[in-house]
Amino acid sequence: MSLKSLIKNILSMAQPKRIVNANFTFKNEKTYMADKIVLVTGGGSGFGFAIAKRFVECGAKVIITGRNEKKLESAVKSLGHNVSYLVWDLCDVSIAKTKMNEANAIFGVINVAINNAGVWTPKKWNDIDEAEWNKILDTNLKGLFFICQAEGEAMANTNATASKIINITSIEGTRGGFGPYFASKWGANGITRGMAKALIKNNVVVNAIAPGMALTDINPNLPKDGNLSLPYNLNERYVTVEEIAETACFLASDAANSIVGQVIVVDGGMALN
Repeated sequence: MSLKSLIKNILSMAQPKRIVNANFTFKNEKTYMADKIVLVTGGGSGFGFAIAKRFVECGAKVIITGRNEKKLESAVKSLGHNVSYLVWDLCDVSIAKTKMNEANAIFGVINVAINNAGVWTPKKWNDIDEAEWNKILDTNLKGLFFICQAEGEAMANTNATASKIINITSIEGTRGGFGPYFASKWGANGITRGMAKALIKNNVVVNAIAPGMALTDINPNLPKDGNLSLPYNLNERYVTVEEIAETACFLASDAANSIVGQVIVVDGGMALN
């Protein structure tokens, strides 16, 4: 190699480089989560599907829920063995405890619950009507509260090690905003902290994951070409569903038993801008 080429290579290595691509090498131990029976709401797509997939890869038994049975059937077929589904509309809070009992009858008593189901709207605050407000708050906040209530009662003091409730909220629950989605996610983060205080004495640990702008089908404005670049994040890319799934697995593990009532922000530095 010439001196000129060597200097060029050294200078190139010295330049700071942004992380604009995400390459993942995950652990694939088949027994990492073998003692876990996991409930994932909204498990038919997006974060929920990725979370279910990761737990299955690590040996857990998984039940996914949602309102669309065909979507759930397709997801279960893709996920493979040790997976089942339960049609469950979280907005019907009257059935929460009944459905929780049904879920517990599939593989045994659930010891990890990932509350991922949620809805969003692209409408501006001044275009929101009462029906849309109710739809978002009924799913993201009221539905969340009553499923957490059912999970907390069913899990109380049932395991030698801690049971886990993990709520998928949003970075929007930590920032100022005007509209039902912001309100629902602020409430979801608050419920997480309050439930953590109430349930820890029953050996149930509650936390939340708050994703930033992510590559999920809930956002119709995401790039269709797979481009991860996102200039206003400090790492200049979108959050991926795999990152949220891996965070959920960590919080579900015994390594996280002393993490209680936290909202873990996974946003590529978006909140710091």
